[in-house]
Amino acid sequence: MLGSLLELVHQTVTSPWQAWPPNWPTAHADAAANHRTSHRLHRSLHWTERSTWCPLDVYWVHARDMLTPVEETMRALDDQVRAGKVLYVGVSDWYAWEVAQANTLATLRGWTAFSGLQVPYSLGERTVERELVPMAAQLGLAVTAWSPLGGGRLARGSKDPLVGALKNVAGEIGARATQVAIAWLRRRSGRVIPIIGVSKAEQMRENLGALDIELSTDHLAELDKASSIELGFPGDFLADMQVRDAVYGSHRARIGEGM
Repeated sequence: MLGSLLELVHQTVTSPWQAWPPNWPTAHADAAANHRTSHRLHRSLHWTERSTWCPLDVYWVHARDMLTPVEETMRALDDQVRAGKVLYVGVSDWYAWEVAQANTLATLRGWTAFSGLQVPYSLGERTVERELVPMAAQLGLAVTAWSPLGGGRLARGSKDPLVGALKNVAGEIGARATQVAIAWLRRRSGRVIPIIGVSKAEQMRENLGALDIELSTDHLAELDKASSIELGFPGDFLADMQVRDAVYGSHRARIGEGM
């Protein structure tokens, strides 16, 4: 039934599928091996064989299997794309250096590289800005942000300063705090796509209202300040003006604000 319904709107609906190691307590140690990836995807696609709605638009790989060489994982994914079962592949729950390694390897060998990165990202969770989000921007990966409301923290009446700043901005523009939180996320650098989850129709309508929200520079600055994090090393070190002056000298002003 689901395949038949989505077949009618396939031009406007993206079909994602997530590849988790199966049966966590009894999963095989080499869960990301080529033959296991192919077998799982074949079983996952079995329901689509009763309709013409295939292939999958995006196949997401989760939780890096440290025992399987990254070459084998990327070759397995490329095999599925070449077989016509998948259009694009994405990745989640990997270190930034692992994603960069995988995409560099895939590019050099003419395989399919990751096109998207899935991470927890919100006003209340910005640690991904240390390594993962900058890496995605440099490699041209779209970022799909799960838990954009911080697991409900940004939607509830919490007394912490971040929620206070969020409600202040929402009050000034006549919007809901949830809408402002999603609108802020959509304004982040790169291609950020919030993944919203709801249990009621009115929640969906409220979240979609974020598409109509325009945040001013002052509002963005207020939210950025309230949710700021330390980048740690080397981010904070390289952002230091003395370090920038030492690297670029008198040319820094001519190079631009980002230097």
